[in-house]
Order: sequence, then structure tokens, then C-alpha cells
Amino acid sequence: MTWNAAAGNLVFNGNNAAPATPWTINLNGASALTIDGAYNISVGTSGPGQIVNTEGTTTGIIKNGTGTLFLGGTAANTFTGANALNDGTITAGKADALGAGNALIMTGGLLKRAALARPWGPWT
Repeated sequence: MTWNAAAGNLVFNGNNAAPATPWTINLNGASALTIDGAYNISVGTSGPGQIVNTEGTTTGIIKNGTGTLFLGGTAANTFTGANALNDGTITAGKADALGAGNALIMTGGLLKRAALARPWGPWT
């Protein structure tokens, strides 16, 4: 599964008019979610929501391209699998943005955290 922001920004979000209804992105057994392109991709800029994988397989996020990936929302992402940051920037906008306990392999790029109500980790 690849999302490519090659010609402009992409924003994936739930129903902001009904914040009690959470949004969900289900990876459904994909081997990885690859984020690519020179533009920005935002997943969950507001409201409750999460990235899950209900198939029980190991799925991580691969970040390629010079753009920024923002992972937000208010519910923890529960997918499992190693994540790779090869280029660009990942901004974690919530706790467990990269899944709970998942590894992050960095061969390039920048990992940032957005301002949170409670800081988690010594890095910025």
C-alpha cells in the first residue's frame, strides 16, 4: 500500500462534525504502508482515530520522499511492525503514533514530536 503526495498535500481525517465517531485506517494485512512524495501527508489532524491492522500481520510504516508525515488523532495507533524513516520527516502528534512498542529504523530523515499535553521522551 503506497500513498504518494507527488502533486500536493494529502489529508486523511474523520468526520470533524461528529467527533464522537472515531476514524480508522485499517491496513488489513498489507505488508507495509509506504508514504512517499515531496508534499505533506497528515493522518488524523483532529478527533479520535487510529491506524490499526485487524489481520494480525506485522505491518509498519515506511517513510520515503522529502515531504512530512504527520500522525495525529487522539487514539493510540495499534498496528504492529517495524517502521522505517528513510527520508523526509515524521511528526508524531500523539503517544503511540508509530504503534505501541514498534521499532523505528532510521536511515535518514528527521523524527519530531508535536507539542503534547504530556511529553514523552527526551527528544524534540
